[in-house]
Amino acid sequence: MNIIFRSYLLFIISIALLFSAKRELDTTLLNSKIRTQSYKNIPNPVAYRQMQRGNSDEHIIWAEDFENGENGWSFDSGWERTDLQYHSENHSMLSADDNKTGDFHLTSPLIQLPEVGLNEMIFFSFFLNLDMPDSDGNSDGLLEDYYQVQIKNYSNQAWHISDFNSFSVNSYWCGIEADEGYHDGWLQFLDTPSIQVPADGGSLEVQMKWAIENTLGAANTDVSEGWIDGWDAVNVRISVDDGVTWELLIGDDPYDFYSGYGWAYNREMAGENGVHSLASGWSGDADWHKVIFDLSYYASQSAIIRFAFGSDPAYSTTGDGDGSPVPELKGVFIDDVTIKNASGTNIVSYTAEDGDNDQMVASGHSLIDLYHDWDDQYCYDPETFEFENSYISQEDCEGASYVWFVSPGSMGWGESYLVDLHNFEGKEVKFLIRSIYDNDNDGGNGDGLYIDDVTVYKESIQIYAQPQLFNGEVTDDTVQLTWYDMNQSGDSTIIFDSGDESLFTGITLTECTECLAFAGTLFPAWLGQTTVD
Repeated sequence: MNIIFRSYLLFIISIALLFSAKRELDTTLLNSKIRTQSYKNIPNPVAYRQMQRGNSDEHIIWAEDFENGENGWSFDSGWERTDLQYHSENHSMLSADDNKTGDFHLTSPLIQLPEVGLNEMIFFSFFLNLDMPDSDGNSDGLLEDYYQVQIKNYSNQAWHISDFNSFSVNSYWCGIEADEGYHDGWLQFLDTPSIQVPADGGSLEVQMKWAIENTLGAANTDVSEGWIDGWDAVNVRISVDDGVTWELLIGDDPYDFYSGYGWAYNREMAGENGVHSLASGWSGDADWHKVIFDLSYYASQSAIIRFAFGSDPAYSTTGDGDGSPVPELKGVFIDDVTIKNASGTNIVSYTAEDGDNDQMVASGHSLIDLYHDWDDQYCYDPETFEFENSYISQEDCEGASYVWFVSPGSMGWGESYLVDLHNFEGKEVKFLIRSIYDNDNDGGNGDGLYIDDVTVYKESIQIYAQPQLFNGEVTDDTVQLTWYDMNQSGDSTIIFDSGDESLFTGITLTECTECLAFAGTLFPAWLGQTTVD
């Protein structure tokens, strides 16, 4: 059976995000909102698509209604559990718009997403009441008060043994083989086992190499997470309480900055100018060299040594913010991790040549932006996705046969955008909802952001093609229906589109940097063995 497959329909755009608390409020972002909402609400017009979603245990993978306390959720001072407003029962989570300034995080417990079967999809959604009117109070084209949804993938440990750019045969590398480098939003660790520091203190010696984003443009920068003077960062840490707390190790190679955005963006503490802390780090390009750390302060204690790498939300091997890869950024490499006593005798050593006996432990996660949104309403043309700014009311907009767009939740409780989680099947993840406020309410002051009824669920999808060579014949007392028998042997052609080839000559992304687009549809399982032409 041959299938002619003309692309259409699934069209999702991921927008590159800026560094600071304010983001550009431009037509690219608005178009993304329209298309995202359109994808969620408009059914497939080509094939019959039956979606079976319910509230039964069969469909719900994980859910939280905040009725029984916090249940493993973590949040900072910008969030609270409340009974002032709620979507169901009596409670929700609130980030109040009370003249606060900052970036406030609400993080779910760790969730194990399952693998799903053929014709099944996993989605994430929640209900929200979005009353943050100061999205652009001073009309400067920058977002001021808004919220952001992200996902932390904990099944993405990047440290591994590799011969890529190695010191000897193999080395430990924080990077991805296929990309020969690293991605944005990483917080990655490589730990030694617990080591008994010599009674005379001794030293840590390690071969190190890195090729990561440098500090250009970072000096004395204020971002929503705090003060920084560096971007992507690598440093070395030590713990003497079995990994509960960590301290910075300072060696004979001075750190390049005091506060890296690679740490702050991933929710580690931002640093302070002139003070070395866990926010300090190296950056730029450094070839293989030995770094020595004095361990005398930790004499006779059991310690774990940690090699840490953090990358911020933009500029990595796979993209420079304008969509162009940066192949010279290779990541972080270490080898020959050795503890010596004061006389120079090796006490313990870990190399990447240990193979199956390797005892180094990798951990960490990647932080991925799902979308961000703000309190907004406007008029647009559903055919062109262009804005009709001359219509400033819903009545006038719809009267002109256009569509009045309302951000989910901005007219009271509503369901959020539908997020497809197929890239995270089988992964351990946490969901992060961030409320971001500037330092004024020049666009108005509302209640803030309420979140309730968070759900991860699956949908079973059945697709039925229209019958081919269909014919109906009326006889005396019956109607005889005939169509092509799909079970007969031989070749046939099924076309999944509207029949209008002019609609599918191409897709163009305009006014968009570092965009990711998908076009396609779901193949039905009953087609069996096929050839796609």
